[in-house]
Amino acid sequence: MKLLKLIEHLESLYPLNLSEDWDFPGLCVGDVQSEISTILLSVDITDAVVDEAIACGANLLITHHPLFFRSVHLVGGDTFRGRILNKLIKNNISHYVMHTNADNQIGGVRDTIQEIADSVQKGTLLSDYLIKFKTKLDKLVPKTAPLMKVCANDMSMKIYRPYAIGGSGDSFFLEAAQAFNGEGADLFITSDLRHHPVQDAIQQFNFAIVDIPHFVSEYPWLHKLKYQLHALNQTLDVKLLPFSTDPWNDLKTCQVF
Repeated sequence: MKLLKLIEHLESLYPLNLSEDWDFPGLCVGDVQSEISTILLSVDITDAVVDEAIACGANLLITHHPLFFRSVHLVGGDTFRGRILNKLIKNNISHYVMHTNADNQIGGVRDTIQEIADSVQKGTLLSDYLIKFKTKLDKLVPKTAPLMKVCANDMSMKIYRPYAIGGSGDSFFLEAAQAFNGEGADLFITSDLRHHPVQDAIQQFNFAIVDIPHFVSEYPWLHKLKYQLHALNQTLDVKLLPFSTDPWNDLKTCQVF
């Protein structure tokens, strides 16, 4: 199908006006009149991801995170982003970004991780809850470094009201404390937590805090997007990136001691 028709469908599901003011999702590179048959879905766009798109014959790469977070004026091949962009063009691969519009849409990235959190039986001890939660994630996400940091006064507390936010979520502490009709969450799950916000939160709020990898918190939504693309056109070959792009999981560049 033509890229233009596919984009129109995606933007009906995840309107661009749902994106944050600083964010610019949409078509990064590609001819809207090109024919799309094979799509690769990924959280990130890296050299390795583009190589995978080439290897699997994809002519469209859809990512959650953009190649360019800020405005740029040069895209020469002497920068890594320039090399990626040029590689996409040389191999006739279009690139489409679904970022905060996918975060903010009902049923999107954030709701997907919340659905997983809600699927664990309520009243489960925190220690058992986290084991079950991680087991569910492991079935949906490529093998990733097992990083799950937990801040809790009592690992035997029972969890009834988990609150989960994909991506960097330390700006949602107050929202979690006011959730569930003001009763407040008893467990807050997110990623990229910083020292001072967590230090303040554990003194101010009555919930356990769990920090999972950013990649892990957002990848599960790709399964939902794959289903939505197949519903549009069952002849589309939609593939999920089969490996992790978590930078802390690349043992070539990161060692755990």
